[in-house]
Amino acid sequence: SFEFTDPNLQNLSAVVSRIAKQVFLPPPLEDGCANPEQEASSIANKDVHILAVDCGIKNNIIRYLVNILRVKLTLVPWDYDFSKEEFD
Repeated sequence: SFEFTDPNLQNLSAVVSRIAKQVFLPPPLEDGCANPEQEASSIANKDVHILAVDCGIKNNIIRYLVNILRVKLTLVPWDYDFSKEEFD
């Protein structure tokens, strides 16, 4: 007999979420490597800071936001109180 586990009985966000706040900063610019048309700061005319609640965010999304769009990204656990944090 096959045992069935009901995923609704477990808090899956708690399972896949980070346990501590993490901040990711864009790497330093190298000559000719930046594409200003894709950078969030070029579009918004200011540095952009995104706060993301981690409920299983994929690493490729983090890389895209930080390396391509060049935003400051703060990732917080699913149960983190971000009401006092500053972000765009």
